[in-house]
Amino acid sequence: MTSARIIQEEPATRPVGRALLLPGIRYDVGRHGLFWPVQALLAHGWQVTRAEWGEQDWEGDRAGLVTDTVARLAAAGPESPRTIVLAKSVGSLALPWAAGHGLSGIWLTPLLQDPAVRDALRTGPRSLLVGGTADEAWQPDDDGRRRHEVVEIAGMDHGMFVGPGWRDTFAAMTTILTAIDAFLDRIGDGS
Repeated sequence: MTSARIIQEEPATRPVGRALLLPGIRYDVGRHGLFWPVQALLAHGWQVTRAEWGEQDWEGDRAGLVTDTVARLAAAGPESPRTIVLAKSVGSLALPWAAGHGLSGIWLTPLLQDPAVRDALRTGPRSLLVGGTADEAWQPDDDGRRRHEVVEIAGMDHGMFVGPGWRDTFAAMTTILTAIDAFLDRIGDGS
């Protein structure tokens, strides 16, 4: 079982649902690629139940760790008739769990080379996939592009940076956050 810490963040308004957040291995909510999406969720009225894990958590079965952690998040989070998943990188190993529970997600730089992740995308509900052309893990296929909403950023790497300066990365985050806002609106968040 994982030793991941579970943290709850509440929106300023009445909650419309809950989001289960799985960060990357060395990519927590302090990083720009997760900080701003969490702010978007909170602004839309979603409660965020998130995991924080350390390096020691990654010894052994990564998919098992992620599945155990997302199940813990679901059990620890407040009851809600609506749940989505927000995951970065290795957090996308929760896709089979989410698909099995009929949950949509916002999958940032998902590990699309993983067969279980690809299979889950074929069966899971419509989700938002975000990646960049400079990320080796970003390998969306035609089926994924048809079934899901896809935001592909030219030149964005796995850390969600574009180029050496801040301007292109800032522009990419604006595009990503606009897509997240629209996705949350489409799934009926009540904002």
